[in-house]
This record gives sequence, C-alpha cells and structure tokens, in this order.
Amino acid sequence: MDHGEPILWVKNDRDSHRVVSDQHGTRFESASGSAGRVIAGVFLLVLAILPISFSIYLLSGAEETDLPEVSDECWGYQVEIQVGANPPYCLETLGYSTIISLEVSEDQHIREEIQDREDDATTYVNTYRWEEVDSSIVYGFIWDGIYNCVRFIPEFNLEEDWTVASLDGPFSYPEWCDTDYIDEEERTFEEGAHPFDGVWMYDAYDIESMTEFLPRLKVEDNKETYEELVSKALVASNRADSLDGGATPSGMLCCSLPLGLVILFAADRRRKVFVIDRVNQRITRKRAGSWPSFGTTWSRVDFNSVQLVRSVRIKEHTSGCGEDGPTKHWTTSHPGVNLVLPMEQSIQTLFFFED
Repeated sequence: MDHGEPILWVKNDRDSHRVVSDQHGTRFESASGSAGRVIAGVFLLVLAILPISFSIYLLSGAEETDLPEVSDECWGYQVEIQVGANPPYCLETLGYSTIISLEVSEDQHIREEIQDREDDATTYVNTYRWEEVDSSIVYGFIWDGIYNCVRFIPEFNLEEDWTVASLDGPFSYPEWCDTDYIDEEERTFEEGAHPFDGVWMYDAYDIESMTEFLPRLKVEDNKETYEELVSKALVASNRADSLDGGATPSGMLCCSLPLGLVILFAADRRRKVFVIDRVNQRITRKRAGSWPSFGTTWSRVDFNSVQLVRSVRIKEHTSGCGEDGPTKHWTTSHPGVNLVLPMEQSIQTLFFFED
C-alpha cells in the first residue's frame, strides 16, 4: 500500500526530536539547534538591512520638498568603528544568544545548550568541532549530520595595522570538513570554558566580501554576540543613491522594500515545529517562537483514527557524472513506521519514523 510521501522523515536518532507541552500548547519539534543555521540567518539578515534601511530613509524623507545634503555618516542605528588599518566601518549588533551550559571534549568538540532567542521556554543544543589552521580557526558546524566548515580569524592573530587585503592567500580546510559527524555517544564531554572565550572571531569565509561586510562573533560570560560591520563608504554610497534624481523615490521604494522583505523572510532560520490542536482538530506547521511566520494548517484532523503503519521506504541515489566518472544509480531500503492521519477528505502520512 502506498502511504504517500511523509511531511517529515524522522531519522533513527532518539534525541533528534521531542514532544513539548506548555502554555503554548503541544508541539513536536527538533531537539537540536544548528549554529550553521544561525550563521546563514545572520548573513541573510545583513543582506536585508541595506534595502530595508534605504526604504525607511525614502519614507522618512518623502514629504520633504528640498533634498538634504548628502551625508557620509553611518545610519543613526549604527556606530562608526575602526578595525586595523582598514577604512572605517559602521557597526551594528545583530543579536545575542544566552548559553545555559557549555561542555568541551578532548577531541576539540564543543557542545552548547542555548536559550532560543524567540522563545525563552525553548532551548536547543549546538555541537561543533574546531581546529587551528595556520592563523585561522575552523569551526565545523554540524548540519544534517555533516561538518559544515567556516573559517574564522581570531583578533589576537591580527596585526594592529591589519587590512582585509593582508588576509588574502591560499587556505586549505581540514580533511574532516564535509565528512559525517560521529555520534556524541562516542566521545566524553565535560563542563569547561570556551577555548576562545572573550575573543572576537572574524568570519573569513569570503575574503573579498570582507571589504564591505565584516561579520564577527564572540562568546563571553555565557553569551554569544553577533555583530556586522558594514563599510562606511558603502553606507554613504547608498545614502547618495537615495538622493539621485535619476529615479523617483516612489519608484525606488517599489524595488527596495519588496527586495528587503523577501530577504528578511528568507533570514528566518527558526526551527519548524508541528503544533497539535486536538480541541479544534488542527495541526499547524510553523516556525518556532512567538514571532509571526508563514505556516501550513491541516484542518478536520481525526485524531481518534490515527494509524501506525509499518513499511519499508526506498530512496534513490545518484553519484558521479563528468570528471567524477560515469553516473551511478542505487537504492537504499529504510524500514520504519508511518503515522497516518485522516484529514478532511484525504489520508495524509504526517511522519515517517525510521528504525
């Protein structure tokens, strides 16, 4: 019998998901967080700042008849800062995360229990690996069971008169990057201090972009701080563009505001949760926390008719092609249990729990 594709495929990891019942209702959610997801969200948030800030500027000056002089200063919510011998930047603090507990292992893994920034009642666990490579530190954030590596440069390895150009050069990531993460049960964690506590770590994943955007993070006093330094020249250029007579403010607003909002929605990297409402016979899939988000709702769910159906699902895989050799196809079998629910006039496989 074909049960259809599940909404969520839960892999064989008893600690990967959990059921939470509190004042917000009953939720089925992921039990682990991802620092990689946070980094991606911060990066997209930075991209959204400029068009949205530009739109706010256009709206605030829409009623003025005389154009003001072009300002070469940072925006009001930013602070001018000088790092090394680089041209000045405009600094903005993007956010904080509270670390509830921090543990380290002998093989340079760090495990943090972090309080969710959107929902104080929710916590998640970040586990990542680090290694020193020349004057850089590589963090291997675990995302989908793989080490996703990002290069950082600690401030203590930067000369007083350092420039972005001085960082450019060949760099090789450790061999363990992009490999499978070994389960935590194979290593011992003990409570300890972060190896780079109190140190600003500059994101050097893309050296060329650091002249305009310079993200950095710091762990100190059980708190992770995320900041973004934007080139002051770039901010001034955007201010000047806003006064360009080649386009009307309303025309520019029609472009900048939708673009900023689209990127802002994409920056929402909160975990997706399933909210179970037995009273109203609904299941809603949305982002975690109290902030609004786009979600999917299934109505008229008959919880009394839930079925647990065992089956074996087949996955198709492909590798090779081009320089990697001929294309290879193979399949893998995954036994497990389907959670099937009648919804309105259809049958939906909500979850598949792999053995």
